[in-house]
Amino acid sequence: MGNLTAVDQLNSQITKRLHDARVTVDHPAAPEGHWWIDVEHQGYVVSVEFRADHGFGVCGPDGGYGEGPDVVVPTASAAADYVVAFLAASRLRGEPPVPRELMRNFAEAVGRALEDLIERRLGSAEKELLKKLSTVSKDVKRLEAEVSELTQALLVPPARRQATPAKKMAFDYKKKQRKTVKASRSRSRR
Repeated sequence: MGNLTAVDQLNSQITKRLHDARVTVDHPAAPEGHWWIDVEHQGYVVSVEFRADHGFGVCGPDGGYGEGPDVVVPTASAAADYVVAFLAASRLRGEPPVPRELMRNFAEAVGRALEDLIERRLGSAEKELLKKLSTVSKDVKRLEAEVSELTQALLVPPARRQATPAKKMAFDYKKKQRKTVKASRSRSRR
């Protein structure tokens, strides 16, 4: 059963049972995503989540944000039965309906707060990571240059090797040190 077909079947089953119900369908961003169907009847709301690989998850009117479904069923007909049962049970218990606008505002406020928190935490972590990466990048470039120079030196036969400025400077420095040591020795002998 295709995703849209299953959701259409649920919509059809609910409108057969509750003619004055308002059914709202939220399509997923990706084709394999989750569908959300809200059924509002006489001020009470029941939500249904459809996942092609799991079926229909029905959440009663007294469910909280993030709690998950109260029941999961494989068919649209069974999901419609639970929707009607949850709505009827809420009316029989005499629970006052939660205004849909209040629920929507609460869900949006929670979503915005979470996005803001994530953005702040990721933003500072991202800045710190970029700073560390730039330091590491400089070190890596320096090491790559040294490895390249050593590799080049090893690939050239010893007879054809020429001193690079850095090696020549080191050689000249050592030569100067030897001369200084010899001069100081000869002075000390006198």
